Amino acid sequence: MFSLSTMAGGVLSTDVNGNPVLGIQLGVPISKGFAFNDVNILGLTVFPAYNIGIFAPGRGSVTPANFASLGLGANLAISPNLHVLADSNLGLTGVGGVLTQSNLGLRFAFSPVFMTDVFFGFNQSDNLGLRRIPASIGLSAHLVF
Repeated sequence: MFSLSTMAGGVLSTDVNGNPVLGIQLGVPISKGFAFNDVNILGLTVFPAYNIGIFAPGRGSVTPANFASLGLGANLAISPNLHVLADSNLGLTGVGGVLTQSNLGLRFAFSPVFMTDVFFGFNQSDNLGLRRIPASIGLSAHLVF
């Protein structure tokens, strides 16, 4: 009927000023798939998560920024190896306001256990859109085991 799992992951990236950002995300992805035929399958996911200890050492002091987030995603298989991806994430940062990010992308499966994604991020804003953050381009790889 649907899939329920847990996820824990680490993030190491840089913010718009080039400062390193380190954090941990704990979440519970809830997924449901709808099969139109043997190939075309639509997967929908709701992903509530909690982000712990994200901080930027480059700012001179460690600044914790724990917050809850809610992600929504869709994955449409247009062939056995090629999928179209769309997702949006809403981070509730408390007094800092709201942080949003949306992505559109493609996933190519080289095998059932190894796939890669390329995506374009847009509509990123914080504090309800008062400050725009530049768009992003991403590339990722997944190994299922």
